[in-house]
Amino acid sequence: MSTGSLGIVGVGKETSRHWEQGDDVDLVGFKCMEYHNGKIIANKETRERIAKFGVRKIERGTRIHHDTIILITKGKPVKPITLSKVIKFLDEQNPREKPFSTDTLNDLPDLEDSRERLDPKKQKKLISLYGQRIKRLESLKEQKATK
Repeated sequence: MSTGSLGIVGVGKETSRHWEQGDDVDLVGFKCMEYHNGKIIANKETRERIAKFGVRKIERGTRIHHDTIILITKGKPVKPITLSKVIKFLDEQNPREKPFSTDTLNDLPDLEDSRERLDPKKQKKLISLYGQRIKRLESLKEQKATK
């Protein structure tokens, strides 16, 4: 458990000597909530969503004191249950963007080409994700054609 800095830190067995030496790229996009005496810190996305939605609206909807909500937006540690209530409320009121919502019809040929280059034995999950994205774009293409 890390109790020092408040930044994002690989904790415990998530890191390895290879990563310290620059060989392990598995943790390049690694993000976690850091624990401090049983409390956690909200990630940047959650803090931005709270600030955008409004402290008073969240206070009314969750019955959590506004000082606590302000602590969350400032990146201070709070109880996990408190943060989960706020996140749940935000998701109910204003769901996050769906994955792949930024894909456009112009991306379709590139996605199909990328999917064909993947190894079907080793990269099944990635092929599946590309398939979902391609299927979504093809349905958008059909909708445009019928209009």
